[in-house]
Amino acid sequence: MSRKATRSSLRAKRGLSYVQPMRLSLPCIAALGILAAACARRPAATSAPAPTAAPAAAVAPTPEGLARAAAEPWLLLIDNGQYGESWDMAATGFKTAITRDGWQSAVTAAIGPLGRLKSRTLGSAQYTEKLPGAPPGKYVVMQYNGVFAEGAAVETVVLVLDTDSKWRVSGYFVQ
Repeated sequence: MSRKATRSSLRAKRGLSYVQPMRLSLPCIAALGILAAACARRPAATSAPAPTAAPAAAVAPTPEGLARAAAEPWLLLIDNGQYGESWDMAATGFKTAITRDGWQSAVTAAIGPLGRLKSRTLGSAQYTEKLPGAPPGKYVVMQYNGVFAEGAAVETVVLVLDTDSKWRVSGYFVQ
């Protein structure tokens, strides 16, 4: 099966990306366009405390640093099950591509089986002005290594400098 056909079928199953079909660079192939396929319900809440934001570290005034400062509060919403609020904070194109209810359903099915987040570390952050298949713009592709109650996963968060000149999430993928 071709890459294009594979990405199209994955996107149709998971529906979480606003970014159109892409030809990806090698570092991004493993994570972009791939989302954990699972339809199991989220496990019942435990007595573990909800994740909270880490103490604010100095943000480097680079695109990667500014995008990270936008990505981490957004991920905290995901960690706390606030999927509707994460949609509210997403990029304009993201909100055009998927409804709020559609996003809530898709992200619940994708990450629910992983269970509660135990830890997350930034693996890489790459600035680019070209993402194949996406409109021209300023993007940062971030990959986080997450450890969850039911296993490990790589989360890829794509941010775009949005129309309001703020970094906002335009794609989220879990592998």
